[in-house]
Amino acid sequence: MLQKFDPTRFTLRQDRPNGTQAPEQTPTAPARPHRRPVHSRSHPPSGGPRIAYGKDQMTEQEQREKEQLYDELIRLAADVAYFAYRRCGFRCDAQQRNIFRRSNKRVILNCSRQTGKSTTAALIAVHTAVLQPASTIVITAPTKQQIREFMRKVRDFASVASASSHGGRFFVEFKNGSRIIGIAANEDNVRGFSTVTLLIIDEASRVKDEV
Repeated sequence: MLQKFDPTRFTLRQDRPNGTQAPEQTPTAPARPHRRPVHSRSHPPSGGPRIAYGKDQMTEQEQREKEQLYDELIRLAADVAYFAYRRCGFRCDAQQRNIFRRSNKRVILNCSRQTGKSTTAALIAVHTAVLQPASTIVITAPTKQQIREFMRKVRDFASVASASSHGGRFFVEFKNGSRIIGIAANEDNVRGFSTVTLLIIDEASRVKDEV
């Protein structure tokens, strides 16, 4: 197969004065293709400008998402009603939201039956366990049947709010070290817990004062 002659790759032979010929020059190597420039760490090729360097590099979008997550956690910790809606899928009524906004150390709910007292207390218990690591929530009631019904609501909310929760009929444990325990309302059982973050007494009118 014939190839087109390229005069730039070869040099013609020239006769020397003494009659000898100059050695034939070898063809020159073709030029290397142009390589794409390598961007340094201070000038990233894509993803937006960097705001930090080293191991904790983060784009502006990542920083914005981190700030939004931080604001979400603050709102979840400050508002139990918002926590109930966002993490448990439960819409609170106006009376429940009013209870959640109270900052009193002790709260007594003197309401008629089937008004949502146990549901409200169960949401407060799960909210405390999820957002306060290593907390201990004790729930007590006059009978075991009342404790089982209360703990059933706690387990339902905990299974939705935190995928890392597990437990049995009278307790729920969380991955962050928190636990919710239901015990019978007698003095010996309550004395077994030294550090209690939250104490909930269901049907308190029927619990003895010694407890």
